[in-house]
Amino acid sequence: MAVNGPQDDDLDWDGIAWRSVEDDVRRLRRRIFKASQEGDLKKVRNSPMLLNIALHGMEEAAGVRYLRRDTYGVETRAGSPVLVRYADDFVVMCHTRHQAEQVWHRLGEWLAPRGLAFNEDKTHIVHVEQGFDFLGFNIRRYRGKLLIKPSSAAVKRIRQRLAGEVRSLRGTNAEAVIRRLNLIIRGWAAYYRSVVSKQVFSTVDNHVWQHTYRWALCAHPNKSRHWVVDKYFGAFNPSRTDRWIFGDRGSGIYLRRFAWTQIVRHRLVGIGAAGAAACAASVLSPSLPMSFISLLKMRRERPMDREASGSRLAPNNTTSTRTTISQ
Repeated sequence: MAVNGPQDDDLDWDGIAWRSVEDDVRRLRRRIFKASQEGDLKKVRNSPMLLNIALHGMEEAAGVRYLRRDTYGVETRAGSPVLVRYADDFVVMCHTRHQAEQVWHRLGEWLAPRGLAFNEDKTHIVHVEQGFDFLGFNIRRYRGKLLIKPSSAAVKRIRQRLAGEVRSLRGTNAEAVIRRLNLIIRGWAAYYRSVVSKQVFSTVDNHVWQHTYRWALCAHPNKSRHWVVDKYFGAFNPSRTDRWIFGDRGSGIYLRRFAWTQIVRHRLVGIGAAGAAACAASVLSPSLPMSFISLLKMRRERPMDREASGSRLAPNNTTSTRTTISQ
């Protein structure tokens, strides 16, 4: 079994404080038990873990068959679908529309005993050349090449958020604006740094520059544009030749750019024998107490604000590329 991790993150599994982890698991189990007895879901703060427990084994139910699954990666059998899941959001890649419909039916039967069901309004079958959004990413094949990019909805959200933050900071100084925006820029760029994002990064950088320029003009309505540019824009980053970086000359702090984030592809990181054994031991049986199953059902029916929700089935009619069911 393997999980994805950034290429520059070297995980030291031997250095993990497993005793502390076991204590956290015990506390989580106590919260789940108490919440299931009282029917109070608000006490379970780690509710996504409930879905991970409940949906463990979904790959086998979807018909995924592996030839190899070790620390060096995974390889599926010919004709097998492939399922990728994050909590209750998932995508299944199939070879034909017929196979996608079969997987949809099998998973529906598998979910029923667990008190879960598909969101029919958000479950669709689409072709990979049409593309689909999953967890803020858009997956689509262009002229035979599969590309993963930030979704249009995610780009729209970050543009609106950045514009709102700059407007809310009118009346403050440049240092406050830079510190607030840098946190957002670092987080968003890190999330999308492993996919085809360079062009999107440049577009959003231009959007940020427009808003910081307007902020500077509003901060000094009686000054000329040349004065404003000289005060707030310059070559603040010594490792860059760009003279249009927004910064504060008093403190030397400057606004970073999305495009400065290096695109780093992900590699598989093995979880080790202990992690695999723990995952295997967490299989949820349909014979769980009804109190716990109802708790899971309550969790599933809660309204959520997510990058992507529901499930979406995406088949691929060709035999050269794998296909997809996505949430």
